[in-house]
Amino acid sequence: ETFCFFHLLFDPKFAKQAQGYWMSGSDEIQALAHEAFSFLYPLVLMEITRRQSTNADQANGDKQPYGVGRTNVLNHARVVPPSDFRGVVRLNFDTLYTGCWLDVSEGPLVFHVPEVKGERFYIMQLIDMWSNTIAVIGTRTTGTKEGNYALVGPDWDEPLPDGLTPIVAPHPRAWVLGRTQVSGPEDYAAVHEFQDQITLTPLKYWGRTPPPQPYTFDPSVSRVAPVKQVKALSADEFYTRAAALMCKYVPHSQDAPIIARLAKIGIKASNNFQFSDLSPAVQEQLQEVVKKGAYAVFKLQHTAPVNGWYVDTASVANWGTDYERRAIYAMGALGINCPQDAIYPFVFDDSNGVQLDGHHNYEIRFRAGALPPVAAFWSLTLYDEEGFVSANSAKRHAIHDHDKLRYEEDGSLVIRVCHEGADEDANWLPAPLSSMMLVLRMYLPSNDAVSGRWVPPPVTRCTCEAKEH
Repeated sequence: ETFCFFHLLFDPKFAKQAQGYWMSGSDEIQALAHEAFSFLYPLVLMEITRRQSTNADQANGDKQPYGVGRTNVLNHARVVPPSDFRGVVRLNFDTLYTGCWLDVSEGPLVFHVPEVKGERFYIMQLIDMWSNTIAVIGTRTTGTKEGNYALVGPDWDEPLPDGLTPIVAPHPRAWVLGRTQVSGPEDYAAVHEFQDQITLTPLKYWGRTPPPQPYTFDPSVSRVAPVKQVKALSADEFYTRAAALMCKYVPHSQDAPIIARLAKIGIKASNNFQFSDLSPAVQEQLQEVVKKGAYAVFKLQHTAPVNGWYVDTASVANWGTDYERRAIYAMGALGINCPQDAIYPFVFDDSNGVQLDGHHNYEIRFRAGALPPVAAFWSLTLYDEEGFVSANSAKRHAIHDHDKLRYEEDGSLVIRVCHEGADEDANWLPAPLSSMMLVLRMYLPSNDAVSGRWVPPPVTRCTCEAKEH
């Protein structure tokens, strides 16, 4: 569903139709219903994601489901995601994740990052409950030196000890999503050493051992993917949740205009929100939008693809008041990086404008001297029609610049995307027998890449033959 939506979103043939839907009629209630859903969608999704991700069972100890951990306890992925993981769409296979849902309601937390050995890329991104980036600790912003950061809530006004750099969260809760470069299983040990030195400690226990954080397991919390949980909500359920969450996670000052507009139809922060109290006309429009879901909520204003690739960097991760863009990325790429740290050009169609499909064979040819321009590294990952990777004999879901790739005599690099190939062919990216998409991840991209002056070459259909080294 997510894959199909993304495809339709960036399909020019659908864009005109969808824009027509958005603009049809002049009813203010209809327009406000659309605004309400796009504005509140990330908030509802983040809270469902938080509840699921912190629902750790003490009986499992350190062997929680992938991505699950206790509040205020760093949860490090020790290996790349398994091919059957379905919790989040379009995960990368270039980094080991570090995740943690923060709660600073009882005081600041001290986040310690050790010195980075060598040139390893990492980022620790702090995200608020509306999916806005609060701050980024990492290679680009803070360098490779050791650092101590005090994560404080909006009401903290006491002095901090020397040596702590304050980072103010706009709400009592936030999300840390970290990524540390890993160059295959043989690099795990070095990354684990780095991860093990990252610490998160309540300020009142800084410098000594804190008591263990409690487990808060609730068997009623669903393991269904959060995006699907939001999709299953009725309008009554969605807006009742959203109204209560706005009390807990107060909107930003820049949101004042939309808050005023939504109040016209009765959508506002409240722990006693009653959907039935809204006028019948408002209820009808809100129900219609929620029923149609993502297909109806977003205005489609995106640049046309170049060589078939879409590169969308405008306001990404720092959304401002671009609520529709924030909502769509929440649905399809929650926790996306700031473009200065990483960009993700993606492609659905071949050079003839035909949907990529594993029943056909393709190649991508990077000219000599025209590889992705990055200061860190790049990778190319293939996802199926649902946004997940597929098991294959080579156990390969992505191609990385650190792989033992083979270059042509003229210096060009040819990557083959086919269902069948030789496992030992590092240039072969195995494809499922279904519709698919490709994502090129570029870490610390050049200004040319961020601005769109450099774009990836087209994906061309061909006769794909595996070659041995």
